[in-house]
This record gives sequence, structure tokens and C-alpha cells, in this order.
Amino acid sequence: MRLPGKFGSRTPFVSSSVHALALCIAALGIPGVAQAAEADCPADPRVDAAATAWKAHRQQPPLSIDLKDATCFRNALLAKLAPELGPLVGYKVGIWSAAARATYKVDGPLVGMLYRDMMIPEGKPVSVSSAFAPLVEADFLVVIGDAGINQARTREEAYRHIRGYRPFIEIPDNHYPAPVTPDAGRVAAFNVIARSGIMGAEVALPQTPAGFAALAGLKVDTVISDPNGTREESAVSAKSLGDPVEIVLAARDLLRKEGIALKAGDVVSLGTLTPAHSPVAGERFTVRYMVGDRTSEISAAFTP
Repeated sequence: MRLPGKFGSRTPFVSSSVHALALCIAALGIPGVAQAAEADCPADPRVDAAATAWKAHRQQPPLSIDLKDATCFRNALLAKLAPELGPLVGYKVGIWSAAARATYKVDGPLVGMLYRDMMIPEGKPVSVSSAFAPLVEADFLVVIGDAGINQARTREEAYRHIRGYRPFIEIPDNHYPAPVTPDAGRVAAFNVIARSGIMGAEVALPQTPAGFAALAGLKVDTVISDPNGTREESAVSAKSLGDPVEIVLAARDLLRKEGIALKAGDVVSLGTLTPAHSPVAGERFTVRYMVGDRTSEISAAFTP
């Protein structure tokens, strides 16, 4: 899928089926997908089965794919899912930390797409069967203030183009049964395993040195209450994940390679600040965010 902006040169030939798909998606007015169906990618017959499994919340078929081919697969898959996903609202960064990169044997992070209908209203229960192999993560969304971030050269310059943040509990789908961990190619092909998430209200960030320092000092506390008891975890972003503004800049640079520019209102998911786990029915997962002297909280309640 090719999102707003120039993705690169097109080949003279585009299959009629792909072209027809692009026209249908364009008619739906879904940003970020219509152009992608005509991207310079060969048709992949495995995409149909992947889209069917995704819609049915079933295990994905086996997929062996090189990281260099994964973006084409992701774009084609998202084009198939476009009517169910709604408009593009932002992006997510995956495999950011050094430990994650070592595990997946990659040199840098990955980027995926987030859509309106992936977002679950705060307070609405989430079924553990809403994904084949759901995970739950204490994530965090940075809200872009304006397109000037695309020209920012430093963290301080980038911060001037960030307007706020949103609490975010991401509920990605691992797509395969435990203990299978998809390799980097599959993670990228399945849109950095994005499935859904609970997004809280936006909190403004002041354009002051204190605001900049507060975001850099992001901390979280989580409480996991399930039928087996209650446990708590805490994390400081700078230690467990990384600097939020640096992650946003990394997302910007990855998107730029796809011809995509960040714009006002886009959200960027940073990744999980505490270890992800598989939720169980009856679990309540609560995350409290501390950004300077501001505290925000969000919860997810899981049902069968």
C-alpha cells in the first residue's frame, strides 16, 4: 500500500485486478490505501489467505518472507482490509529497542499503519477472541502538531511540532500460537502485528523546556488484575524503551522512505513500555502515565 506522497516510480504494467482494487478503494475515500494498490509490487497470491485469516481472527497460514519484500505484502494486505479499517490515523514503531533488534536480528526498527477502526472506545470491554493470539501492551501515542516535524533536525526542533499525547493500550495480534514468535519479515508483513487498541483522551504538551523534559521523562505504572491475582509493574521510558521524541523521528524517517509525510493530528505509537503479555478473560489492565506533573490513566477489561 502506498500512502500519501510519492512512493516511487511505477512500472508501465499494473495487473487489471490490482488496478480495479485501487479504483474501488479510491471510491471509498480511504486515505493512504488507494495509491498503494498500484505500488511497484508484484502480486502475491498469499495475500488473500492472510486477509481471510485476519478478518476471521484465525491463525495466519505459514509465511516465509524476506524483510525486503514485507512492505509490498503489508501494503497489499492493508488494501484488502481497507473497508474494515477506516481512514488512516497514524503509525506505530516496532522492534525499537536494542534488545528487540537483537532478538529479531535486524539493524533498525519497523513501522506500521494505524487506522480509525482499530481504535476501541475507552470503557468498552475487549473480547480475548477479537484476535487469534492477542497481546496487551502499555503503549503511548504522541500527537503530531504540524507538518514542520518533517524538517526537524534535532529533538528540540521536533518537539516544537508535537502538540500532545494520548494514553494507549495496544492489543496487537501475534497471529500464531505460543511459543511461536514471528520473525522480522512476518512482523513487517503483518503491519507490525497491529490489530486494535484503546486510545485515551489527548493531553496537551506545553511548548516549554519543562514540557520537553516532561515528555523525555515519561513514566508508567501498570496494574494487572486477573483471576490469579494482582501484579504491578513500573517503567521509565528512557530506560525500558527509549526517548519518545527520538522514536517519533525514527518513524518519520521510515515513513519518508515510503513517500509519507507526517501531518497535524497524526498519532505515533511508541511501543510497549512494560513487557507485553497475553490477556485472559476476567483480566483488567490499567496503565497510569506520568508526564511531568500530569497523570493520566487508561484501562482495558477483557471478556471471553
